[in-house]
Amino acid sequence: MTVADFCHEHYDTAIFPESVGGVDVVSVFYKLAADSINEVDSRFSSIPREIFDYEITLIRMELFALAFLHNANEDLAPIQSEVTRSYVNEVMWVDMKDYNDTIALSATYGLSGKSPSDRMKITSINQRRMSAFDKWINFGYEANTIARAANRLGTQPSWDNNPLPNLLVATLQKRTGLNESLNNEAIFRLQGVMFGFYSGARDAIKKVHLSH
Repeated sequence: MTVADFCHEHYDTAIFPESVGGVDVVSVFYKLAADSINEVDSRFSSIPREIFDYEITLIRMELFALAFLHNANEDLAPIQSEVTRSYVNEVMWVDMKDYNDTIALSATYGLSGKSPSDRMKITSINQRRMSAFDKWINFGYEANTIARAANRLGTQPSWDNNPLPNLLVATLQKRTGLNESLNNEAIFRLQGVMFGFYSGARDAIKKVHLSH
């Protein structure tokens, strides 16, 4: 299956599906998620539902891309990024960048420039991203789209060890104007939604053989 066909199928059926019997199943799921978080931290209710639905969709799109990079051939990532840019509208593409930047930051989060071993890790990640960018740009991909893909390189440890989910929650709070941090249980439940997005995408990717 081509990357383009796979992405379109996943987006059309899992993230932006048509209503079933007049019911918007994704909206229902997002409402259940929001209600669950509101149960343990009423401050979350200050985020209007339509804004939460939009922001969690941005995160879902980025987590699909993250799972794609982690579980598919790395050199297919630029195609996934280009397909996504053509699929979403320009406003959504621009808004996704905050979460993409957060993903990029997570790879070096907590590392100190004062530590030789940390400096080595930071340099290694930066070089890996620059090398991939240079390779992909020479293949004729558009710079803005491959930059998004390159930003996800080196992030498997930050996803597995939890800095990244925490940072995504912080970015959502900042973008929605939630000035006070949510309590631990609310964060745990919100991260549970994110883990579900990632694992669903990962499982879908592992079921297919992808090609250009």
